[in-house]
Amino acid sequence: MILDIDTNTLFFSKLLLKNHIADWNRIQNKLKHKFHLLENTNDVWIRDFMPIQVSLNHFFCFQYSPSYLKNHMELISDQRKICESLDIDTIYSSIRLDGGNIVKGNQKVIVTDRIFSENPDRKPLDLIKEIESILQVEVLVFPAEKDDFLGHSDGLVRFLDDKTILINQLSVYPTEYRKNLETAIHKYQLEILEIPFARTKDKVSAVGYYINFLEFQDTIYLPIFQNMEKSNEEAIEILSSLYQDREIVPILLTSIAQDGGLLNCISWSCKTANAKTKEGSWV
Repeated sequence: MILDIDTNTLFFSKLLLKNHIADWNRIQNKLKHKFHLLENTNDVWIRDFMPIQVSLNHFFCFQYSPSYLKNHMELISDQRKICESLDIDTIYSSIRLDGGNIVKGNQKVIVTDRIFSENPDRKPLDLIKEIESILQVEVLVFPAEKDDFLGHSDGLVRFLDDKTILINQLSVYPTEYRKNLETAIHKYQLEILEIPFARTKDKVSAVGYYINFLEFQDTIYLPIFQNMEKSNEEAIEILSSLYQDREIVPILLTSIAQDGGLLNCISWSCKTANAKTKEGSWV
């Protein structure tokens, strides 16, 4: 499994310049690394439909046709067209699984149980085994919150290592759901480190989800939010202590967060041997 820290080529959707210009300007001004803008995307959430890189030359695309977009088919990007434009030799799976619902560790990934309702034609155990075979890792299944329309694991947890996960502050969740999370944590014998979590009542908004940061090489790009100075500072302090070998770069997000995503959602990175690029775009 190629982890984000091991990647060397970073992408965003060109639609950010059109749909979220103020946020994009702040992102671009804070980026330490060169990046490339993807053409031909139908929305900005490229993490969800871009491939999972298992090794240098092995990329796998799961089917991007989530139930939450059943009435907005115009927002579903053509994965094959985009991968072909990048000269990525990709293997395609018929399993419906968003990239935002795959949190990667060295030998493990975390998904939520939303995968079962998204793939009703497959038996749960067979589905897990098939994903494990594709990704060559152990799959850990966490519960999705009932009212979370996305059901993505990247808004819930991150691996610090294969034995330890970062997780949103548990006390913020309703009691029943918190117990379900604790059951999963105990089942997989994971250590946890809680990070600030200050979500709003808006069921779409991702404001307050600090855990959806972008990890790339030596840097953690951390989303921060308006009128949340105390929790912003707490998140920066905690991430700085956990990732002492990285630079923590806070980036204020407004419209992107209100639309339901953050820095991990809008980015995708891979490890390439010889990337043929020009600054700011992909050839």
